[in-house]
Amino acid sequence: MAGHSAFGRKVSFTSGMLSLSLEDAPDGFLAAAAAALDTNSKLEKTRIGRRTSRQRLNALSESEETERKAPGCERRDDDDPGLSRKRKRRVGVVSRPKLSREHISQSSVNSSHQLSLGTAFSHRQHEVRSLSDDSDIDVSPHIHIERHPNGNACVLHIYQDDIVDLLENQMAALVQEFFDAVFSEDEGGHARFVMGIIHNAVSYMPEIVSYFKSQYPNTVVKMQSLGNKSAIEAATVEEFSKKVEDTYHNNTFRCGGLDQFSIVGVVNEEVGGYFPDVLDMLETNPFLKAVLPWGELSGLQLKDRTESDDGPIVWVRPGEQVLPLAEMPRLQYTKRRRAGVHELQNLQCLPRVSEPRETLIEDRTRCHADHVGQGPDRCTTAAVGVLKAVHTDEIPTLNRETKEVIAFHAADFSELVVRLQLDLHEPPTTQSVQWVDEAKLNQLRRHGVRYTQLRLHDNDVYFIPRNVIHQFKTLSACSSIAWHLRHKAYSKVEVGITCLSVAEWGCRVKTHGW
Repeated sequence: MAGHSAFGRKVSFTSGMLSLSLEDAPDGFLAAAAAALDTNSKLEKTRIGRRTSRQRLNALSESEETERKAPGCERRDDDDPGLSRKRKRRVGVVSRPKLSREHISQSSVNSSHQLSLGTAFSHRQHEVRSLSDDSDIDVSPHIHIERHPNGNACVLHIYQDDIVDLLENQMAALVQEFFDAVFSEDEGGHARFVMGIIHNAVSYMPEIVSYFKSQYPNTVVKMQSLGNKSAIEAATVEEFSKKVEDTYHNNTFRCGGLDQFSIVGVVNEEVGGYFPDVLDMLETNPFLKAVLPWGELSGLQLKDRTESDDGPIVWVRPGEQVLPLAEMPRLQYTKRRRAGVHELQNLQCLPRVSEPRETLIEDRTRCHADHVGQGPDRCTTAAVGVLKAVHTDEIPTLNRETKEVIAFHAADFSELVVRLQLDLHEPPTTQSVQWVDEAKLNQLRRHGVRYTQLRLHDNDVYFIPRNVIHQFKTLSACSSIAWHLRHKAYSKVEVGITCLSVAEWGCRVKTHGW
């Protein structure tokens, strides 16, 4: 379309088959003519697009005939006249050949893993199963390596449904290969992986709270007060279980958690007892049997399970939640006082509500590293944990999320001790006073610290190598069984500094300019 001044000059418009030549035409007429030609051009483009789409659909319908003749197709349109008529009316709907079980397994994203039909995976499970990492470690196809996209640290995964059909000798080989990879270290003595996880590994075990209530109702344990972990009261397992059942609803319960107690016997002021049936259930799993304090990978030479000083221990957490003050114990809440505020200032800044309406009940274990020994003999060690969600009378249909974990690479242990101000001579719950959130993770990542962030589910088992600093947040009511593993490889060569104080490391920070 071309044009000139509207008065005394020739103006021409061209659109498709239509061409106009006007002289001495007024501006209004030319504008109307231009709009009409523009509309005509758009309609013509639409018709061309429809023709192109119709041609594309015809091409698809032709490819449909080719696909019907492809091998693996077990059904033809000739066998079903009704289906053939539907396809004639809806031109371009490409039919997919009905694939056999072998075709489905071969067309899987990761062809080395044969997945059973009808298995439902979460989005993260699908990513872990399908994506392959560029690690230089060659592992079994049953072992999946996941590299965190932000933190750049790696985790090993095994899914129970992948290995349920393995023979005894194959399972033994897989157990050895898995632990060789989980606890493997580089030339500097740093673990290559921050964690190893076996998903749905202990689904055969009963729910912990209900089991202890039915088998050991009179066992004396220590129960915490909701919102105040320092307030401890003694109770029996039956009394604690009743409180859980009365307050449990949709994944959490509203009473204090159960403090840790031993299941391999008690010494001095410890609580718990010796529960051989629970230990036998743990040993049923070949992975757990190998890493128990008296297992084949342990550096301890224990003649009896009751000689263990490293656990296992059991504790129960209610899950992080927000509670209305009406449901909080009265002794925990005291009215806030506006001390030192003048009456005139109080009139100028009068709060809308003089007291909070709800409060956050945190259920977190801040950053820590697992240690064994005392004084100069204190050193980091590996840890093993088993997670069982609290259900009471619920019948679970899915393995719900129980813990959120952040684990840092073992090579960054020394720097994290300084940046997070860890006191490694304290118990795990009090080694750090700082909670690491996403903002802190981004700051640490800028300094080169590697980490992974993930969520553990009901029936998961996790293995943490030594020198891996980690933190936990309980997402829903959960029972945990955990213990330390003094791996036999750790007793041969102690590499690295594991127990320097913050003051000692402060000198090194100034020296190296960190």
